[in-house]
Amino acid sequence: MTLPAFPPPREDELLTSFLIRLALANALRPTRLPPLLGLPTLWRRDPDRNATSAGLKVLAAATGLPQARLEETTLRPLMGRLHGEADPNALNRFLLHVDRHTRAAGARGHPVCPHCLAEGGVLVRAWRLTTTVMCERHGTPLVDHCARCSAPVSHIRAHLSDRGRHLPAPYHPELCSGCRQPLTAPAPLEPPGLKAALFLQGLLQGAAYTGQARWGELTLSGHEVQGVVECLSRLHLPPEAAQARKWRPEFAPVEQRLPMMTATGALMAGGLVPCVERLRERGIGALQVLARVPRREVPEWFSNVITDSLSRRPHARRLVSLTPGPYRFTNAQWARARSALPPEGHTGGGRGGRKGHREALEAFLTRHWLGTHERGWKGPVSSPTMNRRVRRLAQDGHLDGLIDRLLEDLPAGPEAPVWAQETREALMAPETVRVLERLGSRHTSTLWQLGVQQAARTLEEVQS
Repeated sequence: MTLPAFPPPREDELLTSFLIRLALANALRPTRLPPLLGLPTLWRRDPDRNATSAGLKVLAAATGLPQARLEETTLRPLMGRLHGEADPNALNRFLLHVDRHTRAAGARGHPVCPHCLAEGGVLVRAWRLTTTVMCERHGTPLVDHCARCSAPVSHIRAHLSDRGRHLPAPYHPELCSGCRQPLTAPAPLEPPGLKAALFLQGLLQGAAYTGQARWGELTLSGHEVQGVVECLSRLHLPPEAAQARKWRPEFAPVEQRLPMMTATGALMAGGLVPCVERLRERGIGALQVLARVPRREVPEWFSNVITDSLSRRPHARRLVSLTPGPYRFTNAQWARARSALPPEGHTGGGRGGRKGHREALEAFLTRHWLGTHERGWKGPVSSPTMNRRVRRLAQDGHLDGLIDRLLEDLPAGPEAPVWAQETREALMAPETVRVLERLGSRHTSTLWQLGVQQAARTLEEVQS
């Protein structure tokens, strides 16, 4: 069967929205069109999620449109780019589930922008992403129910009660299907909240539509984006999540998702390094970030960065440009740094003799760079001797002076010599930073930030 009129789908229009316009263009009720085409069960489920290749082939034959073009009106391509597969029967994260054909209060309606519906009359696929809570054009939150009668937004509901009509009811998607009054948009958000919400939904939309997105200096795949956003958004669950054990944003209304996505966008703004710094300022540990999401869904590099930067007792850094090994000062480096230390006095020779500052500090940096536990350390300077020496230097302020000299002399950039890279890696080691923090060093925050920045640069090198 070939239809006499077939208006083409508009940009990013959903399949159900296109089917309604197609039926009305042919003077048919939308609920009547699928049975005429041999698709009687189309409206029984969610066509945007569950449309089959066979059903799209029938629609392509009836409209003369390429089947690939109709495929792009469904949610299947978005599911494939985010999850690597398109299983409409699975719980595809970040794709909203809606309740259709019901006016019961509390049912999940379709999120829409009333202003966009009044202007264009179509529903877009981006509104089905759980992170999409704002209209980019009008700066107002989306709505999924009528503010007057609380009926869920359903663009097919209005056509289910006109069975006695010979002609279909006029199509007014901007009207509530229950009280037939115009849907009202909430007040716009303040600029900071609006910017944060638009940043997050733009990030996930880029991943869903193109398969990759730019986060700061990193280019992430769709699967990586949804894994990172899943970890960070779970830190901002609404109060309803504590009352419902199986609360999921895929089944939540806009009013519950809006503060969650706004807070997540504010946390992720600027890229990986600012995001991790904000987590540390808020006192959030690695377990809080990673424990609520299945390990297979979290990108390994993100897990490594969070573990290295936010663990309570980190050992060895996972994202490094050099393999940890024994650390040694160069003679020129030590000659400049020695002036920041007090006189050593007499030091005996041999393993049992008293070790000088150089040997103790080299052992200190080596052990913590390697992440070796104190009981497993078998270096030339014993752990008790090393710890006493470092504590004494820290109490007098000489340890901070030594670190000042080391950082001043380090060449910057990827072309830095090996000794400079080794010094930087040893100072930024998670265990080194943790011990310096315990000793009250003023360099703790600086070295921690350098470690996160180095991890981000390592990721950029791997991607390039």
